[in-house]
Amino acid sequence: MDKWLTRIKDIVDDPHKFVDKENVILKGICRSWQHEEGRAVNQGPPVSKSDWILRDSTDAIYVQGAVLFYPKHLHPVEDLDKEVLLAGQVVMSESASPFPFISMPEEPLPSYKTIKGKLRYVSLNEGGWILDGFDLNSYQLAGESEELHQQDLHVEVTGFVRPELESILEDEIVILQVCDYKIL
Repeated sequence: MDKWLTRIKDIVDDPHKFVDKENVILKGICRSWQHEEGRAVNQGPPVSKSDWILRDSTDAIYVQGAVLFYPKHLHPVEDLDKEVLLAGQVVMSESASPFPFISMPEEPLPSYKTIKGKLRYVSLNEGGWILDGFDLNSYQLAGESEELHQQDLHVEVTGFVRPELESILEDEIVILQVCDYKIL
C-alpha cells in the first residue's frame, strides 16, 4: 500500500534525486519541535523557528510551513505524535552544510476526499480500477493496494485528486490517489 509514499531515509540519503521534482508524498508522525529521546534529526538546525519535525519508520526531516493536506490545520504542539499525510517539495537549505527539508506549498493542495463506493475494473487502454462512488461520481484509482483489486467490492477510500494524471477513460473522470482505505 505504501508504493506511492516516499521514505524520509530516501530523501536524506540522496536528496538531489528529489530536489526540483514534483511533490513527494510523506506519511509519518508529527514530532513538533521535539526530538524523540535518542533519535535526532540527522540534518539541521531547522531553517526557521517554526519548522517542525516529521518522523517515519526510517528517519526524520524538518518541514517548513503548514500542513495543507491531512489533517488540515495541524497544530505542531497540540498534535504531537499525530499521524500526518502531506505532499511537499524537497528543498536544500542554504547553510554551509546544506541539508534537505520539506517545504509546504502556500496554495492548498489537491482536494482530499473520503469516498464510499463499489469497485469495478475497466479494461480500456492499460486498464484500471474505478470506484463508483455512492455520491454518484466515478473515480479512477491510482496507487491502490492489490487488496482492492476485487470486482464489486464495497470500500471507503481516502485520497486526494490528481489532476495532472490522465484518465484511462475517454470521459473526464477524477483520478484519486489512494492514501488509505477500508473494506465495508
